Amino acid sequence: IKPRVRPVSIPFPFHLPASPDCPIVMICAGAGIAPFISFLRHRSAMKSRGLGMAWLFYGFRSQKYDFLFREELSDYLSSDVLSRLSIAESRGDSQKQYIQDVIVAEGEEIWRLLSERPDSRIYLCGDEMTMIKGVNDALAAICVTHGGCTQEETVVLLRKWTAEGRILRDIWV
Repeated sequence: IKPRVRPVSIPFPFHLPASPDCPIVMICAGAGIAPFISFLRHRSAMKSRGLGMAWLFYGFRSQKYDFLFREELSDYLSSDVLSRLSIAESRGDSQKQYIQDVIVAEGEEIWRLLSERPDSRIYLCGDEMTMIKGVNDALAAICVTHGGCTQEETVVLLRKWTAEGRILRDIWV
């Protein structure tokens, strides 16, 4: 008896926009950097076509031990494949900071990007219980603080942007 083999397709929750000039914001912590390294490698290969803004928010425990891909990210910054890198170190020599703290601190610019550029994308990659919840709360705070939205309007707006594929999440438990 021959076993029956069925192909299995595992959908990847997000991919780069078709146009390389769409602004992207990537948000991750720890090993959540992995899909974004592939994004940046892809963007590097497409550099001759012209690239839009790419901003990475990257959180980790300690720069000394947990800053994965440090040299590669530095190279992407110097070659303009990556426009900005904002880091958060939660346990290290510097001031304790989480990724959502850094996002809130950059709230005005994030709000401007989302409200003025309908082609912009925000990608989140991380664990559901801590990082994703904190980032969702930070995005909601930005809508209230910089967009003047009520709590109800914020919920509707974030759901709309998610449905439109402007906010995409790769979440694990």
